[in-house]
Amino acid sequence: MQKNLNECVNKKENFYFAMMLLVSLPIWAIMIFTVFALATKTGIGVSSLFVFYFFFFIILMIISQGIFIGQIKNHGVKVTEKQLPGVLRTATKLAESMGLKQVPEIYVIQAGGLLNAFATKFFAGSTHFMVLYSDILELAYDKGEGAIEFIIAHELAHIKRNHMTKRYLVLPASFIPFLGMAYYRACEYTCDSFAAALTGAEAAKQGLAVLGLGKKLHVSLDVNELIDSGRAYGGFWSWFAEKVSTHPSLFKRFVNILNN
Repeated sequence: MQKNLNECVNKKENFYFAMMLLVSLPIWAIMIFTVFALATKTGIGVSSLFVFYFFFFIILMIISQGIFIGQIKNHGVKVTEKQLPGVLRTATKLAESMGLKQVPEIYVIQAGGLLNAFATKFFAGSTHFMVLYSDILELAYDKGEGAIEFIIAHELAHIKRNHMTKRYLVLPASFIPFLGMAYYRACEYTCDSFAAALTGAEAAKQGLAVLGLGKKLHVSLDVNELIDSGRAYGGFWSWFAEKVSTHPSLFKRFVNILNN
């Protein structure tokens, strides 16, 4: 490990999480208090209605998330010691370096040429899942192992930082304009920094280049030109689009890893 991972946590992540927690906890408390207050004043009927809608909402979330996980299992190929073992070895090595107690279940899905990956879980305390789009893994056959390691490490960092669980905790604040998106972007910066610390600056640049230009053209990316262009030609709408997005601008992600 090249760097203490605690130093890789983006300062804005902790700041925005604290703000969202300060907003969310009172809202959760008010919701609970309202149910009990209504039960006291109007009898069990009204409170039962609130409880019914609350659990109905929870059940809908469980069903939708369950279907999503089921689709991953139905249409993806699970990575095992016999199926794409190199991917499993890479994930295991990175998970151990990150101090994770368990390697997530990994599935590879063909996504029509999309280059992406993501981590998810089936509610708090459940197994984590990592999904890799197949075109990402094809880089391994073009000597792009560094890019793959960076992308896997990035998703493992989401798990290490408990980002999925935290999102449920601060869910009410997520509806405040800009605040939730700012927190999510800070989380992405943190995960990029974690991955760069574990895999090295070159692998990090390869990984981000792949996400920007694809599995063939990424070798032609001029990082300095990308950063200069991003700073010079962004404008208001580029700025605004980023503020309502869960991910930072590509050139800012490069700046982040180069500065760490």
